[in-house]
Amino acid sequence: MGKKIGIVGIQSLLTADKEQNLKNALALMDEALLSYKHVDIIVLPEYFYWGPDPEDTPFIEEYPQHIINEMAKRARKYHTYIIAGTL
Repeated sequence: MGKKIGIVGIQSLLTADKEQNLKNALALMDEALLSYKHVDIIVLPEYFYWGPDPEDTPFIEEYPQHIINEMAKRARKYHTYIIAGTL
């Protein structure tokens, strides 16, 4: 029998406040990483940071460095991969 892979999908409520969106997503990630015995991959929604209004969402923009740092910190700490949207 092959190895089982643990995947967690995170769906957070988006607001117009990007930093609140980030806090919400990180809190849900922390909850999942502490609740489940083994998580190989965490997947966040495509626009988990930018918010609910498509008019305010950039088509091409890099994440600010503090977001990359937060994701990398959790990936290292919990030995998991994080797919944080597609932008």
